[in-house]
Formats: sequence, structure tokens, C-alpha cells
Amino acid sequence: MSKKVFLFLGILTLAFPAVHGQMRNAFAINTEGYVDLDLRFGGMSNTFNRIDMSAAYSNPVNYKPGSLSFTNAKTTGFEGKVGYFLNEKKTWGITVGLIYTYQTARVGLDTFRMEYKATDS
Repeated sequence: MSKKVFLFLGILTLAFPAVHGQMRNAFAINTEGYVDLDLRFGGMSNTFNRIDMSAAYSNPVNYKPGSLSFTNAKTTGFEGKVGYFLNEKKTWGITVGLIYTYQTARVGLDTFRMEYKATDS
């Protein structure tokens, strides 16, 4: 089978429990609509990659890329949703929402050195 078929089957496998849970009204929803507010805060991971800068130069001689530091990583944000159910069984509805996330961090490079051997024609 092709990759697209496996991707489609994977999406269906992940989406079925959510759709099935909504169809049987597992939470006994009795209201016409709802409001949902969430706050987010925390840190971030400090694992990231960078490219090799020596590839841009022909004949690199003394390449010292230095080491990166990653500190003061913060994540804050919120999410708000308003929804309204369209039928009496509460299986179909419309939701409108807003998500805002703000991430900050301090990334530093202690040293960077690049020398290359120039060749004239």
C-alpha cells in the first residue's frame, strides 16, 4: 500500500474515538452551548539543531562554531472557545475560538570563528 493510504488509515484510527465519544454524548450534555477558557504556562525544551556553517565556505581552515546556551525559556498563553449545539442529541455543533501563545527564550553563542583558504585564479 502507498504512504497516503497508511496516513489516511492512521488519521481515521485517531479520529474515531473522538467522533464516537461525541456521538453518544458521553458527558450527558444538557445545555444549548458552552464556553471554555484555558490558560497555558510553562517552559520549553532546549534541544535544537543548527546547520554547519563551514559548508558555505570552500576550503575551511580553522572552523570553531562555539557552543549555544539556552536559558530563560517561558511559554504563556490562553485559549477560549464558544460553542453551540445544532440538534437535540448534542452530537453536532459549531465552535469558534481563539488561541494565543507567546514563547520567549535567551539563546547565546559564546564564540564563532571561521577562516578559509582563498584561491585566486
